Amino acid sequence: MENKIKISKDLKFGYEDLMSEVDVSQELTLRNILNACDNSEIPIDVLSRILKCDYIEDLIMEMDNSSEKVVNYEEGMEIDYLEVYWWGTKDVYNGVREDGNMWSLHGVGKLGQIPKDVKKYIKLTKKEKINYRSAMAVEFTPIYKLAHLPVKISKKLHITDYSVDFRKKNPESDVDFQPSITLIELLYAIFYELSFCGSPKQRDERLNSILKQVDEIKKASDEGRLDEITVPYSEVKKRLLAKIDSINKDKKKSKKSK
Repeated sequence: MENKIKISKDLKFGYEDLMSEVDVSQELTLRNILNACDNSEIPIDVLSRILKCDYIEDLIMEMDNSSEKVVNYEEGMEIDYLEVYWWGTKDVYNGVREDGNMWSLHGVGKLGQIPKDVKKYIKLTKKEKINYRSAMAVEFTPIYKLAHLPVKISKKLHITDYSVDFRKKNPESDVDFQPSITLIELLYAIFYELSFCGSPKQRDERLNSILKQVDEIKKASDEGRLDEITVPYSEVKKRLLAKIDSINKDKKKSKKSK
């Protein structure tokens, strides 16, 4: 049986290790993973091309830019650990079944910490409240706020069925199964999410832009001017349907011309 690769601060992996299965039973942090990339026998510029991420070196450098560790998304909310999970999707478009799958990364909140919007709109039982963990996106979070966190591989396969009517049936389901993951799959999932908004500089610029828009919308809402700066849902839906119809017509024309 092939030995599984153990990720540690001393790991120095090469090209032949990329397809090795990762030992998912070990304890590791994001810092361990980033340090392993920094120490790799594979040059960073080559590893960046392999993983399709131009910002690996920037993310590693950002790791030690601050000693701040607490990540508060709202009052009382904090990330407990990072989770890499297998995500499959099912959908039907124009009568054709479309399936997809990928490894993804998100943060997992501390046990029993429930976001304000969930408390407001979702009824949870006492047991559900005790066992509740919130999934948190991390693409806007600086690496120095994440580096100390444990990285765990989910013991479930998560599937989203977009073809069902979510008003009648929950489109989300989990399969109790521990998938194996290779080193290249683990690294790709992590860097894909961490660089989703570009480089650290581009990420911060996008975040500042979003926060500015949020402040503008909140101010307009408080002043009763929300309709002046937003587009009603009915109009957005109308435009989207028109766009979809246009795309479908172009596809039909393309098929006829062949």
